[in-house]
Amino acid sequence: MLESGLEEGRIEADVESLEMLGNNWIAAREYSRAVEPLSRAAALSEDGALFVRLAQVHMQREQWREASALLRKALDKGGLDDPGNIQLLLGICYYSDERMESARSSFLRAKRHASTRSEASAWLMHVEREIQQAELNGAMNSPVVLHPAEQGADCGDSGVCPSEESARSSAVSGVDRSAFSSSASRALEPDSATTCGNS
Repeated sequence: MLESGLEEGRIEADVESLEMLGNNWIAAREYSRAVEPLSRAAALSEDGALFVRLAQVHMQREQWREASALLRKALDKGGLDDPGNIQLLLGICYYSDERMESARSSFLRAKRHASTRSEASAWLMHVEREIQQAELNGAMNSPVVLHPAEQGADCGDSGVCPSEESARSSAVSGVDRSAFSSSASRALEPDSATTCGNS
């Protein structure tokens, strides 16, 4: 009835009515249908809380890029009661999207807030281990360069060949430093998207 009233113009499409419709769809686990009214409500709202709610909907659908963009909009718009929690959610989105350095930065910011310090610290330790492991794996996967003597070159009695330094340089340039990432995914609990209101 609320949806038809908004469509027919019998109910004013203000923040309150649009938010209510979005909440109804969230309660029904119809997350895709909650996006449109919440997007409109978030644009009309004076603070960023509804952008957080909308981001949680996208997190439920594992749409991490969309969720992180909305969380940044929430921070930009301001008026949030718990910015530390937004940084924590942002870190989870980055982590789930395999953007480890960005995740680390967000968890560091979340750690500055008392409400999220403990959970952010736990996430930060996990991300640091992931980054270290990825760096180790990257080093282990770097090309193996044989000494010129092992390739049949005549290096003389000293064992030092003129071409050895250039071979080492080639090995360093061959390391793929862009591959330092790991795969993970974490969504919010099914009913958590309904808990982030304007309060």
